[in-house]
Amino acid sequence: MTNLRWQEKIRAYREFRQSGRSKKYYGTHRFRVLTVTTSEKRLLNLKRATEKVKGDDHFWFAAQEALNIWRPEVLLNPVWSVASKDNRQVLFQDMTIN
Repeated sequence: MTNLRWQEKIRAYREFRQSGRSKKYYGTHRFRVLTVTTSEKRLLNLKRATEKVKGDDHFWFAAQEALNIWRPEVLLNPVWSVASKDNRQVLFQDMTIN
């Protein structure tokens, strides 16, 4: 997928939230878009492309290499890169698993 196509998707998610449709259909305007991508390089590329179109902290990214399907608890560790933030984040606060 090209960066332009990705940015169209980000704009659509933002519009969905800002228009109130997410509240209407799902009862909330607070949601995260989780993206697992093929590499750290691609992650950084998508994060930058997201930030260029004012994507905010609703857009979270992880590289496949940081995840392990045999240990799903790693999803709760700080493996998530978040648009508009510099440090890796945990999906849920106070739930980091060693």
